[in-house]
Amino acid sequence: KFPSTSSPTGKRPKAQDDRNN
Repeated sequence: KFPSTSSPTGKRPKAQDDRNN
C-alpha cells in the first residue's frame, strides 16, 4: 500500500487512504 504524501511512510492515518489503495 502507498501512504499519503502528507503522512508518515508505512502508516495510514485516514480510512480514506486505505480505500485509495
